[in-house]
Amino acid sequence: MKTKILLILCMFSLHSYGQSTVYNVNSTKILATENNYNYTEGHFEKSRRFLEFILNHQINKKERVQVLKESLTEFNKNPQLSIQQVNQVDAQMQQIYNLKFPEKIALVRSALLSQLVWTSRDMRPVPFMIKLVEKYTPLLAIDPTNMLAFTQNDFEGYISLYAFYTQLSGQIFNISAQQKQAFRQQLVQKFNQMPLAQKQELCVMEIMNQYTQQSYAQLNAQQKWALQNQIINSQASYYQQYTQNATQNTTQNANDGDYTWGYEKEYDPTKVQWPNGIKTKAQKQAYLSQMRRKMKANQANFGIMNNMMLNNHATMLNVIENTGNTGNYWEVKSGY
Repeated sequence: MKTKILLILCMFSLHSYGQSTVYNVNSTKILATENNYNYTEGHFEKSRRFLEFILNHQINKKERVQVLKESLTEFNKNPQLSIQQVNQVDAQMQQIYNLKFPEKIALVRSALLSQLVWTSRDMRPVPFMIKLVEKYTPLLAIDPTNMLAFTQNDFEGYISLYAFYTQLSGQIFNISAQQKQAFRQQLVQKFNQMPLAQKQELCVMEIMNQYTQQSYAQLNAQQKWALQNQIINSQASYYQQYTQNATQNTTQNANDGDYTWGYEKEYDPTKVQWPNGIKTKAQKQAYLSQMRRKMKANQANFGIMNNMMLNNHATMLNVIENTGNTGNYWEVKSGY
């Protein structure tokens, strides 16, 4: 049964990217001919499949017509190059379909998105594909060296996951529109100074939010109960260890970017010490709520929010992997 559950979860990411959509990639219907080269419906469908993978969204009929018009224009200019590019795109998609874990698929998508935007940044007029990117997955930050694109959808996925983990721990998620805007600005401003692994985590949040919440829905009641306890322990452990580290580093301001936006290298999600008399789930939730109010994570220190979010996510991924008996272990670390 566990193996079946894992298979469902691994396939979820492919369905998210439009794998359930039928693309007529084998069609030989000729749409244009130039210098003895034929541009077929199959060529266009391969291109559309790639585009919708990048967007994580199916384009509408009007947009499809415009994409086709642009594709035919490029084909007529250089038919050989146009066909070659379609074949390259199709080869990339075939490799993507061989990937099994959503985070790897999402990282490839981020790399392709960053390449597409970066290489077309000076093109005039702006290609219609880029206009679609701006419409469906607007970029907030880009790292062309490591081929990473952090999008508005990733940020929304991040907030959704943070709310999800907060609610799993029995707490109330509360962030105002102004606080949300301020947090987004801080993420964007600090993006290029973050460790590579942290940037990678941010750039897959759109997909990992979908995957994680879908995974949780697949768990049975006992597994959900166990996961909730692990999240409570993980959050309490983080607060305790963070407070201890902050006390030991009294010369460094608790809101300093280098400290609060980095990874807690000595963080151990299993190392939690509950005070005497704190035993039941309700008591642990009340204790955690008290610690949250003391830290004011949602109100002031976005660095704490960010680090705890990533550590909670690592805990969640471990539970998912253990459910399938894969033996994989996920942890927050300084690089891949």
